[in-house]
Amino acid sequence: MSLVEKLLSNVDILERDYQTVKKYVRRIPHKEQNPFGKGWGTVILKYGRYSKASQLIPETQELISDDRIRAAHFIVLYPKSFVPPNTHIKYYSDSIVHHIPLIVPNGETGMVFEDGEIKKWAVGESISYQSQRLYAGYNFTDEERVLLHIVE
Repeated sequence: MSLVEKLLSNVDILERDYQTVKKYVRRIPHKEQNPFGKGWGTVILKYGRYSKASQLIPETQELISDDRIRAAHFIVLYPKSFVPPNTHIKYYSDSIVHHIPLIVPNGETGMVFEDGEIKKWAVGESISYQSQRLYAGYNFTDEERVLLHIVE
């Protein structure tokens, strides 16, 4: 079973554990992004080492314990938000990012890559891309969109 398949098959655990740590979400206000709406926030679970939040959710911590995972975050895109590309965060040039959707409201929510390609998030389906690829995220619904963001 691949890393992505393992995570997708445990979406129920990931979503439940997000509910446990969502009080630790921190809004990300990058000067260069200037989002329309509230923008986005994150709970860091692993970035070189495990965070205190990940220690509160041992099943998710076990799921992200794979050595191929360099970073893991729960990422929230707030309602009625458009977030321009984030050029502030740089990962390794050879890394692949996986989005594992946990909560996806009905309506217009997705990502637009710099070449114009549009991807929509859907629970049960991952989106994977090279980490250096720039994109903007949008959530024009009235509810939060939540995913597990993995850097491999």
